[in-house]
Amino acid sequence: LNEVTETPNRKAIIAEVEGGRLTSLSTRSLNQPLGPHIQVVHSLGPLVQEESFALLMAVDGSDQVRKNRINALGFHDQIPAAAREIESALGADSSEEVRKSAAYALARHQSVEALNRLTRTALRDASVAVARAAAYAIGTIEAEASVEALRGVLDGSDRREVRKASAHALGNLGLESARALLIHLIRTEQ
Repeated sequence: LNEVTETPNRKAIIAEVEGGRLTSLSTRSLNQPLGPHIQVVHSLGPLVQEESFALLMAVDGSDQVRKNRINALGFHDQIPAAAREIESALGADSSEEVRKSAAYALARHQSVEALNRLTRTALRDASVAVARAAAYAIGTIEAEASVEALRGVLDGSDRREVRKASAHALGNLGLESARALLIHLIRTEQ
């Protein structure tokens, strides 16, 4: 999915078609065996992000297909329209599963804008499951702004599960400020 670099992102988007109709869409790492139950019938070969993005935008289908399409768009960090598409999937008109997938996909973009979108939209989602996914996703973005976003949840959220996910996400950040905040929380028994 990425242009060739020193460490290429080796992912495959797998589409299953039966009778001319898309039945499944998923992503797989090419660094691991695909398994005996998967047989490559047709491959488009290596694609740059622009080509892959165009193909994904043409895909429509069930809620599961939409969830997997959003997940695949998370690997398109060089395409601004991919981030916008993922953010639109965070909207209330999407299912809870699609919104959770969008939170994780957006975090793969590893940008301040992705962090802002997660904080602005997903952390405030009415669904605890989506807000929890957003907290975990924020914990994968190594930035001081991530610590501040999670601190805001810990200081203000009345949803226990979201606070718990935020504390866990802080532990995933390799930043000294995250460590210091965790120590403070332990000492004050919050």
